[in-house]
Amino acid sequence: ADKGRGPLVLRYDGAAWSQLPVPTRGDLWWAQAFGDGTVWMGGASATLLRYRAGRFERFEAPGSARATVFGLWGASPDDVYAVGSAAGRNGFVWRFNGTAWRDTALPAALPDVNETHDGPGFFKVWGRGADDVWVVGDLGVAMRGRAGAFAPVDTGTTRRLFTVHGDADTTMLV
Repeated sequence: ADKGRGPLVLRYDGAAWSQLPVPTRGDLWWAQAFGDGTVWMGGASATLLRYRAGRFERFEAPGSARATVFGLWGASPDDVYAVGSAAGRNGFVWRFNGTAWRDTALPAALPDVNETHDGPGFFKVWGRGADDVWVVGDLGVAMRGRAGAFAPVDTGTTRRLFTVHGDADTTMLV
């Protein structure tokens, strides 16, 4: 969380923790690390940060500055998904293509959270690779993406799904 001096980011080098100076303000909600040392972080005010080679780089988000990135996952450091919402509704899925973040089309069949037809918020994203990506969120929404195109998956519930993870054979929604 950001208590007025920027978010706290700690890095473990195998022996000790050290604090990294973050060149932005606002809460960070999630991080995704890769074997090459690249780490993506997302959070409040549509924050998308990449930490690589000892420095931070902030990227422009394709959505509103009111959006919060709650989850990140990537098949590689140059193929990353970010999910979240603005004020708990109107969820988004953004995808990094190695150069910039782009909005990803959502299925039309998602439920409305209120009478103004706002869509549900999204909380986490996870995948088995670039062609098998899962997103979960409010109202029991789960979506499965293949080649960047997402389709809803019937979960049998309208309860909030906050996270998704799995292995080669199993996907778990919580």
